Amino acid sequence: MKIGIITWFRYENYGTKLQAIALQNYLRRYGHNVQMIDFPVPSSQRPHKKKKILTRVYGRISYEILKYAHKRYNSQLARKTLKMEQVINEQCIVTDPIKTDEDYVNICNQFNLLICGSDQIWNPNWYHPYYYADFPEIKAKKISYAPSIGIREIPEEKKELIGKSLKSFSLITVRENKASALLETIIGYKPQKVLDPTMLLTKEQWINLFSLKIKKKQRYLLCYFLSDNRNHWTVVRKLAKEKNMSIRIIAQTGFSYFYKGRKYMDAGVKEFLDLILNADYILTDSFHGTVFSLLFEKEVYTFERFQDDQFFSQNDRVRELMDEFEISDHLLKYNTRRITCVPPINYITVDHRLSQLREKSATILNNGILK
Repeated sequence: MKIGIITWFRYENYGTKLQAIALQNYLRRYGHNVQMIDFPVPSSQRPHKKKKILTRVYGRISYEILKYAHKRYNSQLARKTLKMEQVINEQCIVTDPIKTDEDYVNICNQFNLLICGSDQIWNPNWYHPYYYADFPEIKAKKISYAPSIGIREIPEEKKELIGKSLKSFSLITVRENKASALLETIIGYKPQKVLDPTMLLTKEQWINLFSLKIKKKQRYLLCYFLSDNRNHWTVVRKLAKEKNMSIRIIAQTGFSYFYKGRKYMDAGVKEFLDLILNADYILTDSFHGTVFSLLFEKEVYTFERFQDDQFFSQNDRVRELMDEFEISDHLLKYNTRRITCVPPINYITVDHRLSQLREKSATILNNGILK
């Protein structure tokens, strides 16, 4: 079947790239002809690009530190950008760039099926009909696979728009229970929850896909943070000292460029996966950082990235992930400054649960394609 995927894949984020690569790779394994639909999101709707959002999440001081870091390490970051662009060219097939709504409609109608998802393409903060293929001229069948709403509530002014955009879907699945509950209030039934597409592939498949190598090196603690929180680094310092490990940092936020440790400022997707695969411990506040830690069977501690009373809090998606695999004791509350002694992650239990959910999610997706 000829399938078009509607998702983010241009944004320079490891999880964004990996979810897009995962879904296309998974579908190809079943013999489908798959392409990512390359449309330009209007600048006013682009996620993560607004200064206002950055300063809300990071704080003014952190935002200024990040700007300074980007200027200081410009050459390394340019190499990272190139790697992030190349990985899509190497791993995915993409349509011709789309310049107009008419082009978008025509390209969508070249496919038998459109799949919307994954990532936060259904976050109401950047609603756009593109993310739902919501144009009356589009005749291709539509389903969703694991899009995330991301935030805790859908604003009232967006509910009618989202409800209208979902009417033509033959199957709706989402990534979190919270998203399912929120959409139920709009469409009248509860969409099924499925795994993020990165978890449809096994550890071995990821290793083979990127030719990763398991190395015997110095033990290290890997840090990958998407927010600037000084308390994270307090925990890093204490855990590294307690476990007698060196510190390696995938630099992403202002503080991470200047904290003591071996920093990777030009890491592409392959290096990101390699660093997780060969780490002993991982500290992160990232959903996909947590996902790949679990896939690669690592001792991971995940910080809540937001205060729960923040409207744009995305804690629910990480909290659900940890609960699903019965490792909620490895979830660190917002502003935590220390790790209490907890048992190591039981990967016999995690792997068994992951196999069950992978099979269930694959069945839902495959049946949705063929229905």
